[in-house]
Amino acid sequence: MNAPAAITPPYKHTPLFPLGQDSTRYRKLTADGVRVENIGGRELIVVEREALRALAEAAFGDINHLLRPGHLKQLRTILDDPQASDNDKFVAYDFLKNANIAAGGVLPMCQDTGTAIIMGKKGRLVFTDGDDEAANLDAVADAPGLHDVVVIALARREQGLVVAAGNPLQLRDVAGIAAKRARLALRPQGAGAQLLLLALLARVGLSFDVLAVVKPACPTGADIAQAVRSGRADCGIATRAVAQAAGLDFVPQTWERFDLALRQRDYFRSGPQALFKFVRTAAFRDRATELTGYDVSAAGDVRGLN
Repeated sequence: MNAPAAITPPYKHTPLFPLGQDSTRYRKLTADGVRVENIGGRELIVVEREALRALAEAAFGDINHLLRPGHLKQLRTILDDPQASDNDKFVAYDFLKNANIAAGGVLPMCQDTGTAIIMGKKGRLVFTDGDDEAANLDAVADAPGLHDVVVIALARREQGLVVAAGNPLQLRDVAGIAAKRARLALRPQGAGAQLLLLALLARVGLSFDVLAVVKPACPTGADIAQAVRSGRADCGIATRAVAQAAGLDFVPQTWERFDLALRQRDYFRSGPQALFKFVRTAAFRDRATELTGYDVSAAGDVRGLN
């Protein structure tokens, strides 16, 4: 008797990192500098630089002076706990007093609200003016309550159009891609290169629908290069390093900046100092030069100090 064939259930996609219930309490700063526009039949959220600056400034201020409500609640629980020792209550009460002082914009000697990274992610339907890193620097410089923040330069990298050797279609920008109906290899929705494409289209007033796109989307920049090299696509958006590695031509469009913001007292600790020492080495610079399209000339430099 033959064994019954195994029945494979239909595939059902599950996110790799599913989001749980968000219990975070948010507060609205302002609606100024944020608007909705229709591009390519889709609503796109446009965020102006001043709105980004205000958001970064508020985030820096909160991290420097405020503790999480959940943490404060735990400290209060210690005071109400009949089994807590006098020493436990003394420490918890001292923490609460320090938190109260810090909330007024003054950092007491023993208060440490922690070192955190302010990171913002924008989805494929959110557009900014492309100078986001300057907004972060402005926020550090303008915020009077940020007494000990330092911004350190790490690197800049070049993004643009990857095209066949010799650039046979003479492509220069997204307007030329649309006008010549060049076959454009895409990255998945939400990828940085795809967000850059939408931003470039918005700047010249074009919709996504005018492009002759190649499907399916390419998972990585190297896959973009392979699609162009094989002739399946005429162009795609990736870094200069990707084009160089594949022996293809590159048409620059923009530079992306990567900086690190940390408290001045943390700057002098052994871990950050080891990192800043490494990014100033010849080995680090030589590797960036080999990759091409990376500017590390200012790596380790102080870009902003408050």
